[in-house]
Amino acid sequence: MKNTRLAFLLSTFIITACSFQKSENSIIIIPENYSGPVVITFNQENGEPKTYERNSRVYKINDNGVLKTQFDPQYKSHFQKVYIQNDSSRVEVPVVFEVNEDSKDSLAQASKIYAYGFLQSGRGEKYDPDTEELISVQEPELSFYIGSIEKYDESHFEQMKFILRNRETDNGN
Repeated sequence: MKNTRLAFLLSTFIITACSFQKSENSIIIIPENYSGPVVITFNQENGEPKTYERNSRVYKINDNGVLKTQFDPQYKSHFQKVYIQNDSSRVEVPVVFEVNEDSKDSLAQASKIYAYGFLQSGRGEKYDPDTEELISVQEPELSFYIGSIEKYDESHFEQMKFILRNRETDNGN
């Protein structure tokens, strides 16, 4: 009974604390001519410094589709805009949060580039089962795909492979 009450109070505290976290809008800038998976890894001590534009976080994606940033992740709802950066200007990329058979067909006919397949992961820790020693830490990530919706079915698989390859590189495997 005492443990149940303590667990309840602790859970209530954590939920309350999380609800007071400030959420900031974000601008994601993709290099011109890039198409494929994008991964933003948060809490990177040696990552790109925090940058703001018009009170929005700016995530400038590298030519390889990866950004390691010093920003903390955001788990609350916020507004995201995605742009492709060419030499002197930006072109906004439509963000698609849900793709079903009907929308896939109509979006594919438009022959446009979209940002879709958004996935966000939390922090993960891997421990040795015998020694209980911390082996590795996976910091939170935001990933998505940028490209034609026609490739929707195969892009999700490509996105997952890209994320896993990126994690293996980070962990030195």
